[in-house]
Amino acid sequence: MRRVPLALLLSVLALAAGASAAGAELAFTPCREPDQQGFECATLEVPLDRGGTVPGTLRLRVERLIQPVQPAGVLINVEGGPGGSATWRAQQSRRLFAPLRDRYQLVLVDPRGIGLSEPELRCSPDAGRCARQLGDAARFYTTADNVADLEAVREALGAPRLFLYGTSYGTFVVNQYARTHPDRTERIVMDSPVPLDGIDPLGVETVHAIGPMLASLCAGGACDAITRHPTADTAALVRRLQRAPARTRVVDPSGRPRRAALTASDVYEVLLAGDENAALRAFYPGAVRAALAGDPAPLARLETLGVERYGRRQVNPSIWAPTNCTDMRLPWPREAPPRRRRADLIAAIERVPAARIYPMTRALLGHSASAWPCLDWPATSLDRAITAAAPPPVPALVLSGLLDLRTPPADARDVAAAFPHGQLMAVPNRAHGVLRTDVACGQQALEAFVADRPVGNPCADSPPLLAIQPRPPRSRAGLAPAAGVPGRRGRTVAAVRATVADAVAVAQVSAPDGGAVAAGGLRAGSVRGTRDGATGAVRLTLRDLAHVPGVRVRGRVRADAAGVTATLRVRARGASGRLTLAADGSVRGRLGGRAVYGGAQR
Repeated sequence: MRRVPLALLLSVLALAAGASAAGAELAFTPCREPDQQGFECATLEVPLDRGGTVPGTLRLRVERLIQPVQPAGVLINVEGGPGGSATWRAQQSRRLFAPLRDRYQLVLVDPRGIGLSEPELRCSPDAGRCARQLGDAARFYTTADNVADLEAVREALGAPRLFLYGTSYGTFVVNQYARTHPDRTERIVMDSPVPLDGIDPLGVETVHAIGPMLASLCAGGACDAITRHPTADTAALVRRLQRAPARTRVVDPSGRPRRAALTASDVYEVLLAGDENAALRAFYPGAVRAALAGDPAPLARLETLGVERYGRRQVNPSIWAPTNCTDMRLPWPREAPPRRRRADLIAAIERVPAARIYPMTRALLGHSASAWPCLDWPATSLDRAITAAAPPPVPALVLSGLLDLRTPPADARDVAAAFPHGQLMAVPNRAHGVLRTDVACGQQALEAFVADRPVGNPCADSPPLLAIQPRPPRSRAGLAPAAGVPGRRGRTVAAVRATVADAVAVAQVSAPDGGAVAAGGLRAGSVRGTRDGATGAVRLTLRDLAHVPGVRVRGRVRADAAGVTATLRVRARGASGRLTLAADGSVRGRLGGRAVYGGAQR
């Protein structure tokens, strides 16, 4: 997409003060971008400043699914962030909302400054510098502006009312629209909702949710082979790492090792990363126990695997400060100078009871508080541009994953209770973005909701995306020999099986939605391949992969519903050779110059 400096584009597109998009018409034509096939595209011009003080316009990208018969209703999918692009997820949205196609026209809108809307907002990640770069335009990327833009889209579409589906920050836009325009809202779904009055500037509720999340993760004895006290383990590790970071190595996807220092903040970041990739949580209890035993490598690897790798086309980070630093419930007066703001923020953190943020600490809360980046944001002198109107009596469905930290289940319960006709569906073993990770039963809930039937909870029995993973072994000597294969060769077979099982599990974390797999090994080497997002089947190539120290594995692995098969070369002291793994878990080959045969795994 062509990028144009904001000030220049605004001057070129300048309109008279008070210009309005009301009455605009959308001229749809087939989208030209390859990833937008099956959609029609249009552009809607809206004012930068609806108050008319600052001239200029913005061009919103609007897309609608091409359907044989245009349904009567309109469904708009509102992405999260702030900064998420709806058009980037066009094909995913097409699949997710397919059961509603006969009743609703699916429409996607990239918010101002994001994705295929123009101009793309670009500024420094430093909030104060960003505000200086944007100048007067910095004030017009708020939730209220997004709500007004959605209303302009509704008018341009000629739709009497909208069905709005929001995820994460998108739920805040959705509930603000419903509270601002209740008569123009048919119904809303809030998937992983933020509180009705916006995000928590201190992040207390997210930290408070760690204990219940770990209890849910380990329910039914799922973690008993590793630990019965995952929250206490986390607290002990955080306090140890606050005294001194743990030194270790991590391996990048190319197999190159690098030094790393594991800190208390990294523990928190790993927990948050599990919101977007719930399979990552399966490794967490074992990695924490390993770190407590002096082996920080497994947890450091999770910190690397959990990094969210988004491009600007998917999520625009420049939007964060202009939106949140204006909308957020900041713990200081908006006219306060930076020194006063900092003092007020620290004082607010110190007032939080220690029990409220267990297993974390105030020091860690201070590091992660959402309000910190806003200390230098000058536009905080504005009043919050959001409505305080009561939630209206429109049909409202709230979806919540019980493993979600960013938008905790407690907040979801409050949001559902605030709407007179609110329903809550709480889903076990899922985190952020319920519909995207539990598609089939999520679609059942949507169908019941739009038919005005009680939704219930078709996702109540959702199984874990990945079983809790064992604590990684620190040596081959500590492993029990494989059945039927005694001594060193048997322990080598056990190490190879652990290596293959870990590679298959890591593939789910590396490619949760399917596609290319690329990850470094725990101790050395790398794994590459593909994962089928629909079936979970993987095809992997192991390149000198070491999961157990001293045992390196090369070869090909296949895993699907029938089991795991592999043809491998093994390098291990006193037990090098070749092995073949069968789908029933049996193994055969030669190690250390001697034949190996073992029965199916017990």
